[in-house]
Amino acid sequence: MEGLLYKIVDQLVALHVFSFTHDKWMDLGIDMKENTPAYEEYLAFLDSLRKQLMRDYPELKPGLQALHDNFMKERTWNVAHLRHYKSADVLRTFVHGDLWAANIIWRADDIAAIVDWTLCHPGSLTEDLLRVLVTCCSAERRRRLTHPLMKYYFNQVKAKMEERLLPIPFTFEELKVHMCS
Repeated sequence: MEGLLYKIVDQLVALHVFSFTHDKWMDLGIDMKENTPAYEEYLAFLDSLRKQLMRDYPELKPGLQALHDNFMKERTWNVAHLRHYKSADVLRTFVHGDLWAANIIWRADDIAAIVDWTLCHPGSLTEDLLRVLVTCCSAERRRRLTHPLMKYYFNQVKAKMEERLLPIPFTFEELKVHMCS
């Protein structure tokens, strides 16, 4: 399993190096707008899901209610997050947006394809990797491998950029900040 995570990082490195060396990708991806019927349906779906979970699992009610209250304070938090990474002065890369096991097709121990790019967008350097770690790994494995995978990612991006005679556009410290934002 751990070797497969490094192969996922290799794919992210290739995608991110492309992002750092080309500009055309910045116009790709989802462009959410607040107060659209689709966004309102999304919010209604989340609310109905919360209510159903509270009925089915009463012990989760305090946490689900707190999550709902915080989420509904700023109904367009997701839109604001996406707009943040559209800004030219923000360090960003091209993000898959829904990277997890079901969207990675393997051939033996190699990645054959990454599918379902519906949610791709400009975003954080660490968004896709952290999503994989959270959705596909145990808490123990995630805690143990996050730092080594980030270090590997940084060293690989640096090496690939140096091959192109270009500087890496971020420091390891900046990468750690992206991991927490």
